[in-house]
Order: sequence, then structure tokens, then C-alpha cells
Amino acid sequence: MRAMWFILRRTVASAPKSIIAGALLTVAVLLMGVALLGVSGWFITAAGIAGLAGSGVLFDVFRPSAGVRFLAIGRTAARYGERVVTHEATLRALAALRVDLLAGLMTRPLRGIERLRAGSALNRMVADVDALDGVLLRLALPLGAGVLTQLAALWVLVWLTSWPVALAVVAPQIAAVVVVVAMFGRAGLKPATRAERALQAVRKRAYDLFAARADLTVYGAMGRQRDHVMSAARRLDDAQDKQDRIERGTRLLTSLGVQTSLALSVYVGFTAVAERALSAPLAMMAVLVALALGESLMPLARAVSELGRMADAARRVQRDVMAVAPDPGAAQADLSAPMIEVRDWRLRGDDAPISFTVGAGETVILSAASGGGKTTLLGQLAGLAAPTHGAVRIYGAAPDKMPEAVLRDMLGYVPQRTVLLSGTFAETLTLAGGEMDNAAMQSLYGSVDLSQLLVARGGLDAPVGVAGDTLSGGQRRRVAIARAISCKPMILLMDEPTEGMDQATAKAVLEGVRKALPEAAIVIASHRQSDRRFADRVIPLR
Repeated sequence: MRAMWFILRRTVASAPKSIIAGALLTVAVLLMGVALLGVSGWFITAAGIAGLAGSGVLFDVFRPSAGVRFLAIGRTAARYGERVVTHEATLRALAALRVDLLAGLMTRPLRGIERLRAGSALNRMVADVDALDGVLLRLALPLGAGVLTQLAALWVLVWLTSWPVALAVVAPQIAAVVVVVAMFGRAGLKPATRAERALQAVRKRAYDLFAARADLTVYGAMGRQRDHVMSAARRLDDAQDKQDRIERGTRLLTSLGVQTSLALSVYVGFTAVAERALSAPLAMMAVLVALALGESLMPLARAVSELGRMADAARRVQRDVMAVAPDPGAAQADLSAPMIEVRDWRLRGDDAPISFTVGAGETVILSAASGGGKTTLLGQLAGLAAPTHGAVRIYGAAPDKMPEAVLRDMLGYVPQRTVLLSGTFAETLTLAGGEMDNAAMQSLYGSVDLSQLLVARGGLDAPVGVAGDTLSGGQRRRVAIARAISCKPMILLMDEPTEGMDQATAKAVLEGVRKALPEAAIVIASHRQSDRRFADRVIPLR
């Protein structure tokens, strides 16, 4: 439950005034509802008795009726205000929590981010955070307001009637809450957790089914994948059935508590009336107060049935929100040191160590078999991960320890899997290079042999498509290279930059990159023999 407290504290801290106002309005709604029925019961009974006694003419009907109208209108206004204030505050808190969650996820090491499926991350930022609105709206506020209302009703009933009558009204309902929590509190955790995980499994497997439908059809595996989805759906149905049974059991027990309270209040109250220890209007008021207090127990059923889902989501969100990396310090670059230095670097402990430096204007190719560490070394040079064996330095400083802004100003990186955001060709360049005129943009695209494509597509304002899906693999890679060189980096790292290109295009791209960045240190991970002619050195990693 620590995670739940963490989320609750964070929610309250995001808008304390609104949350407090919403809590007061929630209590006001319940108290006004109890008072409305209590005053109505007293008023109707007292008026009836006065009429039977022949003193109806002298009975004051105006002040009680005005009180009933005030409570009815006030309850409606308070309910409206409570919904507006608490929901607005909760939505603001959840929006801030999503930002914090994304920031926490992005502090993971490079390999952790690579293993994080896009669907899983999006589901966590949407479904998990959405589940947490219940921590305040369906758990903390209703239950806290319910306890305060029960205590307030107990105090008022003791004041107006007697301890036996007050206990007859409140004790059965408090006992029902205790029994519900004891019987279903823990029992509701596992089904809710299983239901949420099964729902995530259905989403992931259904997404895989639609994304790979062509391959599944070709290999005759569509039916198997469909059965895979349906098995998760059946688990979801089973877990939701258990949740429903728990919710129905909770509602049954709370209803029994309210009915017991009604029966006891009638018996104790009208026994006191028969003994002339209590007036009939006050006894009827106690009966209707018992009925009205049942409203304070209604949120309990849903809260118990969803407790496991909220707790599970809270644990995941707390872990990722708090996963902010510690301050790596401020390793300062020394411009007199080598631009790139690799010392005693090894991918694995039993590999032979390698050391090399790269200076201004040099082009170095890293050569190794697949899985030999080319991508790993480039990622470490880019500051995306720390080396496990040996050391890498940019101007004498560890890249992962350098201030982020300083490192990104001097370094460009084209990963093996390039990603383009939806937008135009012009917007794609300004993502990295900031504002530039059309001539500069066209020159950059000319450097990567995309001038003809740009003309054919209609110029810089043409869309690249969602994730660059209007382009071929080689074209996407060239657009990514143009984006990387647009900020004129002092160091350029490229992972298989000519993959998917013919030799003539690859030659034009590499020559264009060197022409655009004549003084930059360029490190390329490549297994193509044709790329080696453009390198000053080839460094084998194993």
C-alpha cells in the first residue's frame, strides 16, 4: 500500500487547495443528504401528530419546509461543485503524473529503453495512470467522507436522541464496513491484478495479430495467433467474473448493514417512544438517518473490487516515476584532448582490448561481425550507455557524464534503426538544426543525394509520412543523415549509414557528408567493403 500512499500524496500535492475543497464538498454532500432525510422524517411525523392532536394550526411549517428546500438545493449545488473541483484537480494531477512517468521511463539505460515495447510504454502511460484516478475519486475521498459522515451522525444522534438509538443507527453500518474489508479486502487484490494484466495481454497480442497479419497468413499461423489472443481474452473474462462476484458480495454485505441499521433503529427508537423516553418525530428522524447513511457505504463496493488494479498500477508507476537517474556530475570537455579516445575497450571480458583515437577531419570505420559490438560502442560514444570494460572519452570526458546540452551540441548520431517523426521534409531538419532557410535545407538534402526526390515530392513542404512510411528504407536513412548533419556537429557517429543503398548512392552520400562536415571526426560502423575506401582507417573490434 506504500505505492498507493505515494500516488495519493502526489495527487494532493499537485493541487492541495482544490483537493481540500473537493473533500469538504464531498462531506457536505453526504451530511446534507443525511440532514435532508432526517429533517424530512421529523417534519412529516411532527406535522402528522400535530394534525391528529388538533394543533395543526399552531404548528410552524415554514421554517422546517424552508430547511428542507435549503438542504435539497444545497446538496445539488454541493454535488455539482464536488464533481467539478475534484475531477478537475485529479485530471491535472494525472496529466502531471504522465509527464513524470515519461521522464522516469526515459532515464532508463539504453538497453532498457530498447527492450521497452512501444505498446507497453503507451499502455503504462495511459491505462495505468487512468486507473489511478480511482485512488482519490473512488477510494480516498468517498471513504474518508463516509467515515466523517458516520461520526458526525453519531454525535448528532447522541445529542438529539440517546446513545442506544445512535448506536443502533451507526454501529451496524460500521460493522458492515469492517466485515467487507476483512472478507474482501485481500480477496479482491488478485482478481483485479489478473484482470488488468490479462487486458494488457489481449491488447499486445491483438496488436501483434494485426501488425503481422500478412506474415501470419503466408505461414498459415493466423489461427494459432488468434487462439493466442482468445486465451488471454478468456483469462480476462475469468478474472472479471471473480471481480464481479466480489463486488456483488460487497454490495450484499453493505446492504445488509444498512437494512440491519434500519431494523434496529425502528426497534430501539420506537421502543423508546413507547416508554416515553423519546418523541415519535425524533425516532422517525433516526430511522431515515439510518437510510441516508447507506449512501456513504455505496463507493465501498467498487473501491474494493478495483483495489488490486489500482495497487498494481500504483506499484508500476511509482517504480518508474522514481527511476530518475542520479545526477551524473558535470564532466567538463577539454578541447586540447583528442576528440574521440577509446582505451582498452572490450565488449566482453574475454575479448582482446582495443584502443584508438580520432581527430578532426578523420573518418574511421569500425569493423566487426554481426554482434561484435559496433552498435554498442557507438551508443557509448553517444553517451547513451556507460562502457562495462575500458573507457570512452569525448574531449577527455566520459560522454555519459557530460552535461547533456554540451554533448548534444558537439555530437551527431545516426543509429542503425532510424526513426522519422510525422511532418514535412523541412520540419524533419529543423528538429535537429533549428531554424534555417530553404536554400540551406535544399543543400543538406543535396548532400545526401535526395535533391531529385525532393523535386518529385513537391519540395520541402511535402510530408515524409507517419514514421517516414512514404519513403524507402534507404531514403529514410538518408533523411536521417541529413537531419544529423544539419546541426553541424564536431563529431558524427553513423551506424550502417549506407544500408539499403546501391554503391553509387552510398558513394554520393558519404562524399556529401564529408563535404558538408569537412572538419568533423566521423566514426562509421559498417560491414560493407565498398565503404572502406572512404575511411582513413579501419579498426577491427575483434
